[in-house]
Amino acid sequence: MRLIGPEDLRDFRCLAGSCRHTCCRGWEIDVDEESVRRYRSVGGAIGKRLRENLVTGADGTHFRLDAEERCPFLNREGLCDLILELGEDSLCQICRDHPRFRNCFTDHVEIGLGLVCEAAALQTVNREEPLRMTILEDDREREEVPEEEKALTGSCQALLALAQNRTLPLARRMEIIREAAGVPACPVTRETLERFLKLEVLDPAWPEWLRTLAGHLEEAWLPEAMEKPAEQLLCYLLCRHLPGTLEDGAYAERVLFCLLSLELICRVATVLPLEGKAALAEAARLFSGEIEYSDENIGCILDALSETLEDSFGE
Repeated sequence: MRLIGPEDLRDFRCLAGSCRHTCCRGWEIDVDEESVRRYRSVGGAIGKRLRENLVTGADGTHFRLDAEERCPFLNREGLCDLILELGEDSLCQICRDHPRFRNCFTDHVEIGLGLVCEAAALQTVNREEPLRMTILEDDREREEVPEEEKALTGSCQALLALAQNRTLPLARRMEIIREAAGVPACPVTRETLERFLKLEVLDPAWPEWLRTLAGHLEEAWLPEAMEKPAEQLLCYLLCRHLPGTLEDGAYAERVLFCLLSLELICRVATVLPLEGKAALAEAARLFSGEIEYSDENIGCILDALSETLEDSFGE
């Protein structure tokens, strides 16, 4: 089995106390069984805190959040007391992994950095060279890969190559991707925003920015200076979401999802009180937290895009 990911994945560094949007607040933090066993055997004051803040129910064990929905080990300097007391190896699996995501194939696993993390979003939009996927680990064991999986992998690689063809403007590359995937144009419109506003709300700031955006849809959304960072976001979206086709068969819907999502992120960036790559990274972070971390929201969007495809092919 091989582990494949971006060449610069190992360059990722948490912003720790400098992060403005800590992942240690507002999320239920599940604790894996191995970590639970370790935590119950830790001595001293930190061990007592661990045992007092582990909550076990029918769905497993998690940390008890405080009244501000903060992890009980997130101190007021924005640092983790577990790391300070016991080292990074003491973290439970979900904390060690975040913001990494994985897509599993028969003979390899693809890993990436989720944009909900401020540091990951900034690293993505600041990457100058085209995204390059490389083998990070390899145990040399191989499995026979189903033809369906080979076909999807080939399609994903082909779309990535189209997305990275810097001899063409990014808008033209997006058109070519649509043509290659056989999907219609699906731009962000007022109707699109209305659909997004009906989704589950995880961050109240997101729908407010969508309402602001509704009054700016006639404005340009992809300035030339932002083409490289926007390309990086498109490649991220393709790598993260197209592999889901193996589960739901919704390849065309997922291509549309990636293209629509890129335009939405870029448009939201134009109305934020930030500029340049900082605005794009913040828009990507908002989008990721609101959409990518909600299976319900992604499902609703894919269903709507399926309707779009049916209407298009029926004409």
